[in-house]
Amino acid sequence: MKTSVRAMLYTKQLYRAEVELMNAKPQLKRDKGIGELRRIAQRECPGVKVVAGRGASIKGNLYSFAQGNLIVLKRSQRCLGVLLHELAHVQGNQREYDHGPAFRRRYLRLLVKHSKGSLGI
Repeated sequence: MKTSVRAMLYTKQLYRAEVELMNAKPQLKRDKGIGELRRIAQRECPGVKVVAGRGASIKGNLYSFAQGNLIVLKRSQRCLGVLLHELAHVQGNQREYDHGPAFRRRYLRLLVKHSKGSLGI
């Protein structure tokens, strides 16, 4: 599937914002056990399956990912921030690399909810 320039820009902007947010809110990047992450995922999206895995290879790097109702979290990315990102994909239309406005709304709702409204944004 060919990715549009707009989609690539949305993704780049989102990833930049995530880095800043994770640095400002360390609770989002703190390691969590896979069991705790599964419980959080089930509360947000009943029926989703969260598994520990090596991730998907993109340009030689491994990343956690969501596909259908499956979320695969690689060891170094088992944290609340990554889980919420992947849950926002599961709750959406499942288009590959979809980080547009609808995704951002879902993701922001999850971030606010799990940051207890204290994002400072």
